[in-house]
This record gives sequence, C-alpha cells and structure tokens, in this order.
Amino acid sequence: MLVPVASEGREAERLARIAHGEARFLYEAWPDAPEALSAICYRALRAKPEDRYQSAADLAADLRAVLDDQPVSVRLPDWRDKTRAF
Repeated sequence: MLVPVASEGREAERLARIAHGEARFLYEAWPDAPEALSAICYRALRAKPEDRYQSAADLAADLRAVLDDQPVSVRLPDWRDKTRAF
C-alpha cells in the first residue's frame, strides 16, 4: 500500500505551514546554517511568486556563490524590513 510521504506528524505540519505562507527560517531548524544559505532558502520559499527567485538560474547562481564562499544576492530580513511593512 502506498502512503503519502507527508501523511503524518511533523512533515505534514511543515508542509501545511509552507502552503499557508508560514515557512520558517532555515537557522531555526539548523542553528549552524550559513547565513547566506538561510537567506537563499528564505527567498526560495516565499509565499508570493514575485518575492521568490525569478529563475532557476538566479537560484543556482546564489547556491554556487555559497559553495565558492562569495557574496549572494539576497539577505535575511531584519528590523528595518519589518518596519517598512507598516
């Protein structure tokens, strides 16, 4: 019998959060995650398509930059970003 991968427990909860625009930061699950990688994941998992990477090539370029220890095109939001929303 086939069972959906995310049919129970934490995986289902995680997928529900993502589907409803509630994705968490990578560093919450992996405290030692590189900040650049966390920023890339944050951008890739945004709820609104216009807030995500516009192409796979853009995502790949940032991932390559992390591997090469180079700056990436994105950053994590900070308090200034939160105050701009108001």
